[in-house]
Amino acid sequence: MRKCCLLIFTLFLILIEISCNDKPVEQKAGNDFLMLDTLRFLTYGMPNFEKQNAENIIAKKWGIEFYAVAGCIVTNKLVDSVEKHNKRIENLAIQRFGKNWEDKFRKEVDIEFETEQKIKTLLTSLKYIAKKDADLEKDGNGLHFYMSPTDSPSIYNVSVSGWGKINGRDEWVSYYRLTVNYSKKKVSLISNEVIKE
Repeated sequence: MRKCCLLIFTLFLILIEISCNDKPVEQKAGNDFLMLDTLRFLTYGMPNFEKQNAENIIAKKWGIEFYAVAGCIVTNKLVDSVEKHNKRIENLAIQRFGKNWEDKFRKEVDIEFETEQKIKTLLTSLKYIAKKDADLEKDGNGLHFYMSPTDSPSIYNVSVSGWGKINGRDEWVSYYRLTVNYSKKKVSLISNEVIKE
């Protein structure tokens, strides 16, 4: 079984390598480089759950993706394959964004995270959200806030989610969908229908 999983994963990495090599090449300033719509970095291990939403927002803005290929248990072969792949993507990122791209990226993630914390503080001050969070905390759960910026400055769409029941079954659900203008501290409830996510 272990060999089968290893074979499937190896095939997966080969397909990623092939898909990276099949992209068109563009001549720019005398340098050939792959023009990928999205630079996909492979990851393994435990993500930073607290900043994951902020990282995903900034990654999308930059045209970067962090794709988990394993959890915390990894083999040396997996680590080597991920490092080889990520080295190629890192070189493309340097060409596209500059040598210190990762520092700039992390700074934007931190700024986004600060904004999300302001939105979360605003939302948890609302009685109906605080009550739902307290109810879920009794069972050892709580609410999670998935945020995405809109085209308008300071305005985010937010899904307030957690475990709930739909048709008598435990499901990951969205309790509320809202629009938040954090600069004006204004929250508009779009829907409170419990839906499966």
